[in-house]
Amino acid sequence: MAETTNHSSAKTEKLCGKTLVNSFPPYLPALAISALFLALLLVWYSLDKTIPVFDNANHLLKSYVCRDILLSHQSLIEKTIGISKLGIIYPPLTYLVSALFKIALGCSVWVDRLPVILFFCLMCLSTYKLSMRLLKDSASAAIAIAVVCLCPLTFSLTHAPGMMEIPLAALTFTMLWALASWNENPNGKNLAAVTFSSIATALTKQNGIIFLIFPLGVVFLQKALKRDWKAASQMLIVGATSAIALAIWIASCFTEWKESMTHWQEGMTQRDIFSNFTLNMSLYFDSLSFDLTIAWLIIFLMCAFNWRDMKKILLPLSACLGGLIVLCLLNWVPQARYLIQGLPFYALLISATMVRLWRSKRILARLAVGAVFAIAVCEYAYINFSPYPIRTRPALLVDFLRLPAPAQSLPCRFPERTDYGLNWIAEAIKEKSAQQSTPPTVCVVPYSEHINAQSLEYVALTKGFKILASACKDPNLLGFKFDFDDNRMAKTEWFVFEDPPESEPKIFIDAQNAAQCQAMIDSVKNSKEFSLVATKNTFGPHQVSLYKRH
Repeated sequence: MAETTNHSSAKTEKLCGKTLVNSFPPYLPALAISALFLALLLVWYSLDKTIPVFDNANHLLKSYVCRDILLSHQSLIEKTIGISKLGIIYPPLTYLVSALFKIALGCSVWVDRLPVILFFCLMCLSTYKLSMRLLKDSASAAIAIAVVCLCPLTFSLTHAPGMMEIPLAALTFTMLWALASWNENPNGKNLAAVTFSSIATALTKQNGIIFLIFPLGVVFLQKALKRDWKAASQMLIVGATSAIALAIWIASCFTEWKESMTHWQEGMTQRDIFSNFTLNMSLYFDSLSFDLTIAWLIIFLMCAFNWRDMKKILLPLSACLGGLIVLCLLNWVPQARYLIQGLPFYALLISATMVRLWRSKRILARLAVGAVFAIAVCEYAYINFSPYPIRTRPALLVDFLRLPAPAQSLPCRFPERTDYGLNWIAEAIKEKSAQQSTPPTVCVVPYSEHINAQSLEYVALTKGFKILASACKDPNLLGFKFDFDDNRMAKTEWFVFEDPPESEPKIFIDAQNAAQCQAMIDSVKNSKEFSLVATKNTFGPHQVSLYKRH
């Protein structure tokens, strides 16, 4: 009797335990992980004092221009044309999203960050949904989110709110989720989601379409082999619609787009396809040890031949592999951030493998999983918060993992707090131009990551003051061209100089351009039309000086 009672009691406890576990929704771990990394991103933003530079600042400035266009009294057609020509070589979707935030909430540094926060949340959601759709496992889906968020490629780009890669990644993840949903249940709702997300991805950045073609092609072949011609034709329509949307944007600004692309192609070494492919492939793989973290890369290489899970994640696999091959064929500068659209394959394969290792209940397997997560978390903590914005340097960890190694493909990995004069320049111009009805025109001669025209104009906007800043140096892959004529000289009210010039990312393409730039500097400093307004010592022997037209 006692044995029966004990057995019944144990059975009841076991059933209650199962009921308690099953009472929690399956998405709760994924939601908790997403919320944790979102909170850490907000903490980083609250500590950050960096100033956007170059492309990052330029994209943010374009969103302000887009806001002005939307609020103008132009016709709808004029507004559409104006917005389409904003980026010249980049589609306007991210500018439009940022502009809508500014219209709704006003202009501030935090409002500039909100689009990235929104797309970061969308990326976590679509990672979870894609994992659940393909792997059918909530634990794998939660781990996939952790892999994406712990990847330096992801969080380094979230630190640069103006860059397009996080929106591009989020929309690519969403498109793959929608495509996987349609592949299982080809109804009108899922088809609309695939079409909309594909068009949005193509209009975020033009290379986005490279990663869309291959998963669409895979599904097309699957349906064609089953002789489901209706479904196959729908995939053709989705691909064609995305390509047409991108083509319409290119046509709207084709002349400017062609000139800009020709300008940047100058100086690029023309190689045969095989040489171009092998060189680009080696450069992309060279960046993986950092941009995907050592811990994840080891696991990824271990499970690269995990054919059982490979079949489940064929869509993200085709996007990653196909996109990488096309990028390597292009005669362009390879940068690791271009690979972020392939992250779903990487995350899903690693998460499936780690969950399988953990569920094997082997001690060594579980120790390996724990060690990988420990290393990834340490890398995340160090890269995000040390030496900036919290100044600590765990030397042993740094030396062992070689974390300080420079990676030029990612913006602001180790930004500095030091103000190199931009705030001072903006305040000085604002003070002297307070009574001016039109925005002052400024030529910024330095072209470095600390002092440049884009950053100065952005800093002024954050202070509620508009200036029209421009550079006299036009960069391409060969170096700087001097780009300043008498017409611009007559319209320029302010000049910003730096003595001695800080080391810049490029040098002049030839001695003639360098001499022309120096002649312009000397003419301003010695001219009676301009006078020295103020100087400021920035760092070391460097000094910034401001000249104003009388």
